[in-house]
Amino acid sequence: MWARYWHQVERFPIEEQLRKVLVQMRAPAVSGDVVEPIACVWDLLHPNGTLEPWFAMAAAGPFAQLHWFSMSAYLRTLLRDGQSEIELAMPLLEARLDVVGTMIPATRRSA
Repeated sequence: MWARYWHQVERFPIEEQLRKVLVQMRAPAVSGDVVEPIACVWDLLHPNGTLEPWFAMAAAGPFAQLHWFSMSAYLRTLLRDGQSEIELAMPLLEARLDVVGTMIPATRRSA
């Protein structure tokens, strides 16, 4: 899977959607902020095949390194550590579901 995303350490990601993270953007006006690229992917991904969800690799272009976050690896580490559920506070989603429930009665949530 790693080869699908990254050809060589010094090359940009093969996946076109990820190349944008290595494009230098204007930094926020707040002084002292460090801008670093982060590629977040859903795939189980690590150059050494380990279950480490966060890692960095050398990169070409304006940044010395590219940070990677693998959501799949992260969720698997939670399972490995005995956590089988994640609780998310999503008040906007709940409000939207309530509105949809008024338009489509079959989707109405029970209290």
